[in-house]
Amino acid sequence: MDSLFVDTRVLDALRRLRGASRSELAKAAGVAAQNLNAWLNENEEGDGYVARKNQYEVMRALGIEGDQLRPSVVHHWRVNESYFGGAQAYRDLHIMLKVFGPAALISFQRRTEPLFSLSGTQVFGLRFADARVVLTVTLPYLKPVSLDPNRFDANDLVWAFEGEDPVALIDDHEYNQLLTADITPAEFDDYATGKGDTVKWAKIHLIAREYNVGPDEVHDWITSRARQSENQVALGMNSNIATQKVANGADVPVGATPTPAPAADKFEKSSKSQNSGLARKASVSNLNEFRLFVNKSE
Repeated sequence: MDSLFVDTRVLDALRRLRGASRSELAKAAGVAAQNLNAWLNENEEGDGYVARKNQYEVMRALGIEGDQLRPSVVHHWRVNESYFGGAQAYRDLHIMLKVFGPAALISFQRRTEPLFSLSGTQVFGLRFADARVVLTVTLPYLKPVSLDPNRFDANDLVWAFEGEDPVALIDDHEYNQLLTADITPAEFDDYATGKGDTVKWAKIHLIAREYNVGPDEVHDWITSRARQSENQVALGMNSNIATQKVANGADVPVGATPTPAPAADKFEKSSKSQNSGLARKASVSNLNEFRLFVNKSE
């Protein structure tokens, strides 16, 4: 263990990718800032500057376990591209791929965001053999991202799925989890392989079984809610039209009663039919409990 040589160039490159200053790293590792600077600048074991036990603390603060990236957490790296020399921004990433092995690249995209966005941030995932990394790339306005596996040495960086640029579409909540480090390696893999929705449906299935609610009841309830939302939109439109007619001086017959909107009438009949079906298939109390649970989860 004492003969282990630490290449401080790798540590400094990893520090830059993590977006930490040398003083912040020194504080996290419990090392004097001037000693850390001297050690990182010398590119040697540097026991005279930083004791061996403190060197391990520096590596631990950078997410290194043994001679690899810690596999039990998702690491977060950052790259800032400039208008010129975008490829140079990935110099430190080149080093990481040489040290920790090749990685598969995934592009994470919000479902609610256009595929080609003018936003100044793009989020990627790096899947090493055992470690997972979220890579946030900050871009100048209107500049396309320069991250391209073809610009790296052969097989160091490849798209996660051969022959295509994989874009993992995820919900806003999942996207925010990626950015805030509030994610596990298992969740990372779920999002990267498009299993996020599958996992959510599986959880709903388990909850439904817990409340003794069958798939037909869940289907009927979801359908009912969707129709109810459509009906509310239709009623709102009809109300706006009626209000506009009155405002424009249209004649309103005295004693006239409003004619229910066709959508509302259809929904009312549909609801009665569905409610009778629900009564036959599941207990009302169980279904109500399930509804309350899902509503709270939303």
